Amino acid sequence: MADQASPSHRPSRRTVVTTGSTLLAGFSLGTVFPAAAGAAEPAADRPASGAVATGPAASGELAAYRPVEVSSQAYASTPAEFAVDGIGDRGVRGTGWRAGAGDDPQWISVDLQAECRVDWIRLTFEADASDPVFTPPSSGNPHQGTTGKEIQSSYATEFVVETSKDRRSWTSVYRTTAGTGGRVDIQLPRPVGARWVRMTARRRSSPLPLGVNGFEVYGTVEGHRPAATGWTDWGVHHTPAPALTVAADGTVPLESGWTLTLDDRAGGDGARLSTTGVDTSRWLPATVP
Repeated sequence: MADQASPSHRPSRRTVVTTGSTLLAGFSLGTVFPAAAGAAEPAADRPASGAVATGPAASGELAAYRPVEVSSQAYASTPAEFAVDGIGDRGVRGTGWRAGAGDDPQWISVDLQAECRVDWIRLTFEADASDPVFTPPSSGNPHQGTTGKEIQSSYATEFVVETSKDRRSWTSVYRTTAGTGGRVDIQLPRPVGARWVRMTARRRSSPLPLGVNGFEVYGTVEGHRPAATGWTDWGVHHTPAPALTVAADGTVPLESGWTLTLDDRAGGDGARLSTTGVDTSRWLPATVP
């Protein structure tokens, strides 16, 4: 690594790359670029990866990886669990639940698995009012000629959010008849004690399946509840940074070693991630042959 100081072997800034549209990879960031130290901050308005409230008296996002029930499901690849997997981006970048094509109302309910103090709720619909309504062909494959960027779901224009302590008696904490989809932050007038939180869509923006990419509940756990995990929780990996080899042209070969994360969880851009002190303990170690 001593030859990195030589101008002719200065490494390029290829420390982070996007693969597809959701994965971001980095390798031994502080070793390649010994810049001023500074830990990356979590992305704005997004809980840090793994910041799941488990209690007692734990505050944060309460719904992540918790049991979910829904009124219906459109496709096998859009289960209810995807609404609480932490990838609540609007549009096709997010994962989420798609309700069946049946009549309204459609609903989704999350079990927080202990009584909690709920302060606010964030719903993220895949579609919003700015998206053109997708019109499938009248015959043949409904996805023929699509690019993968079309929003093929609807959002709720009329919906109600309710809470319950026993799943029998429900209290309405928010309702609207003028929903415009996308991200909806619902600040409750006062904290509410609840174990279950439910959103019921009474009217959709179009005949397309209702699409909910994120169902997040923020507050404080007031009792003991079991730990929860899901496919986007990769645990903590305290592994040493891989040894890097800088090629003659200043690039770092892929086989030098990588860690991966979703690009919107990286907590900064390439320049930020090239500083020392970046915490990649919740990224996935990876080997490129």
